Amino acid sequence: MTSAYFNCMMMTLYKYGLDLMERAPERSMDQMTFQAVCAVYRQRRVDYAVRHAGLLADFRETYGYNVPQSMVYHGAVLSLFIFLQELQARAQDQERHEHPAIENASQDLDPAFEESFRCLLACGVQTMLPRGIARMVYLTAVQQGVQIPEPVAQMLALVADTGWHPKDLNLLESSYPNWTMDTAIGDGPGVEESRMKSLLLSWGNMNLGEPGVRAAS
Repeated sequence: MTSAYFNCMMMTLYKYGLDLMERAPERSMDQMTFQAVCAVYRQRRVDYAVRHAGLLADFRETYGYNVPQSMVYHGAVLSLFIFLQELQARAQDQERHEHPAIENASQDLDPAFEESFRCLLACGVQTMLPRGIARMVYLTAVQQGVQIPEPVAQMLALVADTGWHPKDLNLLESSYPNWTMDTAIGDGPGVEESRMKSLLLSWGNMNLGEPGVRAAS
């Protein structure tokens, strides 16, 4: 578990470091240097997220997910939010016809995304919190227009019987943050709206036709 703790620490460092730098109103470096530093942070957060997905695969093959461990699925959540941000950034690079800012811009993130999401779904069969987080991650991708890997959509369909039910929201009391949103950091305006309970409530009436959601009965 030491490697998992280290990866989570490094993902947090590079993810929030990049988020804060991009939001800073004043910069103490010229634009070229600033972009170079941001590119390094962006690359590092992806590297550690992919590495953590590899640890999740090793953990699953060795121990399984019969007893969910918070550090296991919290690391998966952080990885997934990083993947969502990276996939969105790549789409924006293509729209602007810009040269990718990171070295491994063509790196296939689907296997790591799939492994991280598998962890959430497996833990969510037994525990409500990862189930709600999986729901939030999926709807975040929908809202941001991020195409999730096809195997993830297939997994959501396969676990429909034990997946998210609209009534589950009544059983879930959590302010788990959505780390893809700027307002998730700090305690400023909008922070409550970036928490899981508020987001799932606001998305609850949307008819998105997403897989892995059981119909209300």
